[in-house]
Amino acid sequence: MNLSLTPELQQLIQNKIDSGMYANASEVVRDALRHMDERDPWRDLREFLAPRINAAKRGDSVTQSFGSIIAE
Repeated sequence: MNLSLTPELQQLIQNKIDSGMYANASEVVRDALRHMDERDPWRDLREFLAPRINAAKRGDSVTQSFGSIIAE
């Protein structure tokens, strides 16, 4: 994958490498993406709903009440 970055972002990445925190630009980008994913406000909801949606798609009965879902 090729990315186009502004000169400011390129400098930010280089500063992280120069600080010794990262060995290369790929490590900086991977770490930034991991942090971005962890802060995703919808992540927990998607993880919570995924098995229930899959069960419904399989035709399994999903009988959990809305109140108990909210409580979880």
